[in-house]
Amino acid sequence: MMVGGDDTWQVAKAEAYLTYARASGYPAPVELLSYADAKHGWTDPGLGAAREYPYLASTRKCPFALITPNRGLELLIDGQERSFDDASWEACIRGSLGHVMGYDEKIRRQSTDAAIAFLKRNLCV
Repeated sequence: MMVGGDDTWQVAKAEAYLTYARASGYPAPVELLSYADAKHGWTDPGLGAAREYPYLASTRKCPFALITPNRGLELLIDGQERSFDDASWEACIRGSLGHVMGYDEKIRRQSTDAAIAFLKRNLCV
C-alpha cells in the first residue's frame, strides 16, 4: 500500500487497516510506504502539476470501508467492524469535498521501483 503525505487516504487510516488485516488470521504480504511529498495521483502524468480540485469528493475524513465475506459492506472504526450506514457515509463525503492531485515523476519512479522490489520479494520465491 502506498500513500502520499497529501493524499486522500492518510497514513493513520492505512496503518489501522493493516493492523486489522494482520489480526484477521489471513495475513497477506502487505507493506505500507508513505511518500511525504506525494499528492493523490502522483503516478498519472495526465494530471500535470499539483493543484486543488475543490469540487471532487473524498473519503479522507471517513472511516475505512471494508467488504466482508459474511456481512458485505462494513466500516472499520477503532479497529472494529461496524455497520455501514448510507446517510452517515454520504454526510462524511459531503464534509470532505476537495483534495489536491498532481503528478510527480520522481515519486512515480520511487514507488514503481518499490512495487517491483516488493513483488520480487513476495512472488519470486
